This record gives sequence, structure tokens and C-alpha cells, in this order.
Amino acid sequence: MRILSAHSSPIGSIAISPDGALLAEGVKNGRVRVWNLARGEIEFEENHWGCECSVRPAFSPDGRFLDVASSWVTRVKLADYSHEKIPHDLMKYGPIEHIVHAPDGRELLQMGFREFGRHTADWKPLPPYRMPREWQGRGESKRAAYSPDSAQVAIAYNRRADKQYVILLFDCENLTIQQMMTWDKHEAKRLSFHPSRPLLAAACGPVLRVWNLDTSKEIAAIKVGKLHHFGAAFSPCGRYLAAVSKDRTVRFWSADTFAESKVFDWEIGQLLDLAFSPDGTVCAVASDSGKMLLFDVE
Repeated sequence: MRILSAHSSPIGSIAISPDGALLAEGVKNGRVRVWNLARGEIEFEENHWGCECSVRPAFSPDGRFLDVASSWVTRVKLADYSHEKIPHDLMKYGPIEHIVHAPDGRELLQMGFREFGRHTADWKPLPPYRMPREWQGRGESKRAAYSPDSAQVAIAYNRRADKQYVILLFDCENLTIQQMMTWDKHEAKRLSFHPSRPLLAAACGPVLRVWNLDTSKEIAAIKVGKLHHFGAAFSPCGRYLAAVSKDRTVRFWSADTFAESKVFDWEIGQLLDLAFSPDGTVCAVASDSGKMLLFDVE
């Protein structure tokens, strides 16, 4: 177990690089930092002054770039931490809430407050996923996740008109909707596919919801108290579903039975996000006190 900290501002988002060597933090004061985990030192940092939302970093699957979402998008080359130019017309999507890369590196999604865009790995526009026409302009798409084989993408959509929360499961080849999962309270803050089974999890307020994608049925609705979950992910080994919460804990549930397996309170504040190392041996959590903690899963 070790703690990384360089400030006292809340850390709303973290990501670990594909080789497990770097940890990126997105701070709610508009700053992004990249840590070298072997040395425990900051390698890169910059400010996104005037951003209208939390800064959220995402590594490209090939490990060459760090994409940073804020009021705009910044692409950083990890070889020398220089910036790569990307299209300026991304501003039409409004402040950028989230960037997610397909694991195979062929495409990425950029989620804005007004709408979302589909792009190649080098940020060239691609035809969009086909939303129902009656929903266009009537809600928000802020969260997404690709399946491990990049064949599907799940997009969380909030329909403002009827206060309905929906996850749309798209086929990445033909861009059409395969399945639709709905619930009636709290938007999805995080989405996660199981690494080897047809399961999709979502952190929806105080409830963790899990669907079996073969049957489109919700198979678990996990609730621990009234405080909200802000990060959730299946472990790369597939044994656990993990989540962090405002109750200051990180909890692990069995991915088979969804019985609680482990609970940790590291006493570093309310926990806002988590990330696993690619090999699944280490879990990192981020807090509202400006601290990040890394610990062994087993």
C-alpha cells in the first residue's frame, strides 16, 4: 500500500496506462498530472484554466497518448509530453465530459454535455451511432464503455423529458442498437464490462446495477446505504466487481454471486474514482482530499 499526493484538491478521475507504468489524475481544480509509479514522482502536469467540468484523463490503448477531457480536448504525446493538434470543431459538443477508447484502438468516443462524437484513433470524424430520432436533442450522453473485444459499446443516456435513465448497447460494426436497459433513478456515473463474460455493470447513485447481456435482464442491484458510488469496475481477472463511494470505502463483490468479498476504509476521505492495473494485481483509488492510494488486490 502506498499514497501519492501533491495537493489537497478533489481528484475526480484517474487512469492507469496500458503498461501499468503511469497513473494520470484529473483534479477538479482543472489540473492534470501524470505520475511515474516506479519512482513515485510527477512526470507531467498542466492546468486547464476556465474548464467548465472536471478534468478526465484517458490513455490510448497503444500507450502513445494521453487524452484529457475538460472544456476542450488535449492530446499529449507520452514520449516527450508535447501536444498533438486535434480538430477544433470538437467544441460543438460543448464541454467534454468523458473520452473512452475502444480496446482495439480503432475508434474512440468523446462524450459532451450536449451530444457525443465518434472518431478514429487520430480524432478524424466517423459516422455516429444511430440514436432513436425521437431522443435526439432531448437528453444527455455522458458515459460510455466498450466491450473487451471492441464489438459493442454501451452508452448511458439520460432522457430529460420523462426522467428515464437508459443504457443503449450498440453494435460497433453496423452502428445500430442491440439492447436497451432502463431504470428510473440516478444517472450512471460509470460503466464497466466484465472481461470475459456477458455482464455490464453501472454505478447508478447508491445502487450498483448489473445486467446479463445474453438475456438483457438485470441480475443484481447492490445497495450499501444511501451514499452514492462514483467509480465502479470489474477487475481484469474477472473475479470481482469493485466500487468506491462517498462512504469512504472501496468494496469488492464476487462477480459470480455478487456477495460482498472485501471492504477497505483507507481513511483518505470520500472516494471518487478507482482504476485497476492492466494485470489486475493493483487497484488505485482517488479521494476528495487530493490523495491517491494504491494497494494489492490479493
